[in-house]
Amino acid sequence: MTVRTDAEALTLEATVANTGNATVHLHALELPVARVRVPGGGYAARVFKHGWSVSSPAGWIDAAAGDPALELRVPPWLLPRWLRWMIHDPHPSAPTRKGRTTSEGVLAIATRPGGPALVAGALGFRAAFSSFAFDATDEGLAVTQWADGAELLPGGSLAFEPVVFLSGASGDVLLERWAERLGARCGARVPARRRVAWATWYAGAYKGLDERYVHERVAALVAHRVPVDSVIVDDGYQTAHGDWLDPSPRLPSGLGALARHIRDAGYTAGLWIAPFAAAAESRLAKAHPDWLLRDERGRPLATAMILSYGKPTPTYALDTTHPEVLAHVEETAARLVALGFEILKIDFLTGAAAPGARFDRGATRAMAYARGLEALRRGAGDATLVSAIAPLLANTGWVDCQRLSPDTAYGTNRWLTPVQRLVNERASPGIRNNVATTLARAFLGGRLFGADPDAIVFDGIPPALQALVATVNVLGAHLVSLGHDFARSTPDLGEVEALLALGQGRVHVPDGGEPDGLATELRFTAASAAPRTYRLERRSRAVAPQVVLVKESSP
Repeated sequence: MTVRTDAEALTLEATVANTGNATVHLHALELPVARVRVPGGGYAARVFKHGWSVSSPAGWIDAAAGDPALELRVPPWLLPRWLRWMIHDPHPSAPTRKGRTTSEGVLAIATRPGGPALVAGALGFRAAFSSFAFDATDEGLAVTQWADGAELLPGGSLAFEPVVFLSGASGDVLLERWAERLGARCGARVPARRRVAWATWYAGAYKGLDERYVHERVAALVAHRVPVDSVIVDDGYQTAHGDWLDPSPRLPSGLGALARHIRDAGYTAGLWIAPFAAAAESRLAKAHPDWLLRDERGRPLATAMILSYGKPTPTYALDTTHPEVLAHVEETAARLVALGFEILKIDFLTGAAAPGARFDRGATRAMAYARGLEALRRGAGDATLVSAIAPLLANTGWVDCQRLSPDTAYGTNRWLTPVQRLVNERASPGIRNNVATTLARAFLGGRLFGADPDAIVFDGIPPALQALVATVNVLGAHLVSLGHDFARSTPDLGEVEALLALGQGRVHVPDGGEPDGLATELRFTAASAAPRTYRLERRSRAVAPQVVLVKESSP
């Protein structure tokens, strides 16, 4: 193990070598547990918890509460495997309990809101995924890097990712500094300019779409002078998940003609794909069953349930260590870009990081995932990659924009759904889940990739809630999406346009001490506008906060 120090950080880096004569299986590297001496004891601390994917909760919580503060009030093992692996990193984990906080990729411990803190975080996710755990009972901090049973041949070695420890400032500031280090090491891609997009999915096209639908909506964008520069055709255009180059009969003119129609109207064309997934009925899965990731019994692994065509569609994961799969992923991306789609929205990526029997038995899950993204990036070239459901920290250096949160809505727009109220469910679409997680992960935007806070919605919610959604999903965003069917009605876009006029900038979200992980304040800074501070004022946790501009400073 190598230990390095600089002015503000200590970095540990370990390599495991097989010096024997037999192949061994590596499961995990556990770094020595450290004791964090917190003034007042561990139960008095604040902890920043980061989730595995965009659908996992993140935020500052009381250490005494631990994981239950943000986790679903249902044991994870009761969830279907495909759903569990989309929300939780599928490594072995200790049972959820009060006083213990488990965090994926990075964790922060603070003495109080805004007080001195310690941040521990991985500086890469291409060799192994990392998890961190803080136990308030004994103030112990544990770091585990997962090798997932990868084979290590005699004479072979595995260099794990560096883990850095930062201290000396408040937790929110240290998280930004950690993100800057990770972004610099992994070659973060951050767009030079912000895009404003309209997508078929957010307009309610959940049950598939056709050529006429897209043409009518593009015409409405032009007629109403909606301030967007891009149009993204989302799920429902293809014959089956996995057959991304095969448009359904509802698009008789083909994908190239659809991209040209969007471009001729003055917009950049984008297309949704799930590049590492294939439905059982897809031509891909039937023609290449050996490309599918399999379980210990040799059965294809279903790792996602995609909601489209008005019904849930189970999909298998592709084995991204298989050379033919990587060639296919690269070729598919290249052909779609050649057809005129300059934006590829990539979704349901967690399947490539699922545990399973792979072609390359020496690959960890992180290695398999990185190979898939590398192939996708090669094929896409200079096109913009916008990622949705994914282990988002591992996308650093590969994608241009990354969703930070669950969807703003699916169907009816509302602050909380009945299920979310009942079991503290934070993974499914909904305004509370979107706002809370977007703000919690604001420090990633502009440092690891461009921030995509998901869609701004209008229908069925009061003006105050519309203003909250617009504020959170415009400020600091590198991709702004308008979620509305402009062929049916035209909402008041004044608030959105005023926020866009402030220019592109960054958001800083301090730890305000809110016990349920929802921020109480955001500070926006842009080169072309005066810095602004907004307060999220709440009457109760069950009621949506109101966003109030409380301060605007001269530049």
